[in-house]
Amino acid sequence: MQNILSVDIASEPACAVVLGVEDKTVRLLSKYYASLNDPVSQPDLSNPGHMPLDQDDQPSPEAGPSLRPLLDQVKTPWHSAALLIPPHDCLSMNLTLPFGDKRSLEKVIDLEVQDFVPFEVEDFLVQYHPLHTLPDGRHDIHVNLLPRAYLQSILKLCKHSQFDPMIISTAAGVIGGAYYLAPDFFEANSALLFVQGKWCHLCIRMDGKVIANRVISFSALNDRHARHALITEIKLALYANEERCGATLSGIYLCGAGLPLEELQQNLGRELTPIKAEQFVRGAEDNLAAAALAGVFLRDLEPPPLLTNFRAREFAYYPQIKELFRGVKMLGPYLAGLALLAALYLTASYLFKEHRLIRMENALATEIRAQLPELQSGEVSLSTVNEKNKRLDDELRDLGSPSQFTPLDAFAAISEDLSRAAKEIPELSVTSLHISSNRITTELDTPDYKDGERIEKMLKSKRKNNIYCKVEAEDLGRSGLTNKRFRFKIRLCEQ
Repeated sequence: MQNILSVDIASEPACAVVLGVEDKTVRLLSKYYASLNDPVSQPDLSNPGHMPLDQDDQPSPEAGPSLRPLLDQVKTPWHSAALLIPPHDCLSMNLTLPFGDKRSLEKVIDLEVQDFVPFEVEDFLVQYHPLHTLPDGRHDIHVNLLPRAYLQSILKLCKHSQFDPMIISTAAGVIGGAYYLAPDFFEANSALLFVQGKWCHLCIRMDGKVIANRVISFSALNDRHARHALITEIKLALYANEERCGATLSGIYLCGAGLPLEELQQNLGRELTPIKAEQFVRGAEDNLAAAALAGVFLRDLEPPPLLTNFRAREFAYYPQIKELFRGVKMLGPYLAGLALLAALYLTASYLFKEHRLIRMENALATEIRAQLPELQSGEVSLSTVNEKNKRLDDELRDLGSPSQFTPLDAFAAISEDLSRAAKEIPELSVTSLHISSNRITTELDTPDYKDGERIEKMLKSKRKNNIYCKVEAEDLGRSGLTNKRFRFKIRLCEQ
């Protein structure tokens, strides 16, 4: 089972839950609450030139808000983390583009979005997610916009709190996790509403796939005009997605308290089905629905696609170094044991080889003393043996060749034998003859393979005065059109 930490700072008080994820089942293991007093504030878009500290800047330990009052309560071990943030000035839309590959989108997505919004997108992070290919060959792209200044303040808060989440999203981005945990429970074309604080989060599913989400803010639910404005926004969002997809939403589901069900059904003209977070995440309460459903997007085995994750582009999450340290820490005891075994093996191997070398040295010294009696009383060393070898080499150099015959004797003997062979084989011809101090090498051409065997047999059986001690024959193959060539190597007898 994989443990995942999900922190929701959009709720009041802020909450953190540790979820146990196994296959397609999510279970709430522990939950924690803390009042953080609005750790991140809404960005001031009227002054776009003002940016907070870059996420790589080092804040002072005592400066600014922190998530530590909440995170310090978490005692259950966890593997990965998600952070849900207040959706201040968060905007989402769907674009239809003629391409859907990442390289092309990275180049033009900002320009494409700029055509649809009345403000400069350079002050916003444009996060995109390709959905599917439409029947006409174009691509449906889901886009989220979030002020860069706001996201930088979020990352600064995380760094100050020593917290590095893989996912930074909104409740609208993660409530679609319910569709993946219980795909058969919901209609293939449906919408999911979740009310949290002063935001209504909407997730749209078409043909069994999540295709859009939206955040609608409102002032107060106890005000009739505010509720009417909110319901109108919800109605427009539902109709817009139905018209865009050419399909009707056959099911609308409501999670969370705040919106009166009957009034909502009456104004929307649709039947709504209330649902509980407990139906999808065991042990989860409705106020923890968003945090609990975020866990499914961090499972290791085939995580579902997440439309909204602001850890994208220049704010992307790079887990390599962190995961490496975590893996080394987890494997520390095993690596230490392996290192100890390796050290023991190397030590034992060294001692064994050292013992063998000592035995070999002793055996060599004994053999040298046996062969060189004059060293019986002295110490046998390598220099002593080298001196004896040098003296022996000098003596051999003075004696010259160890053979008792001169090259002239060898030439006379081989000439006599070749003459006798030529009488038996008239077509025999000598192509080369080389005589050294202790060896005769000759190459002969004969008309038949059997002639080579006859010559070899003659040289071996009729050695002149024990001149030839060893005769070797080598077949060199064809010579010319008809002849066969043989090489004979004859070693002369030594003294």
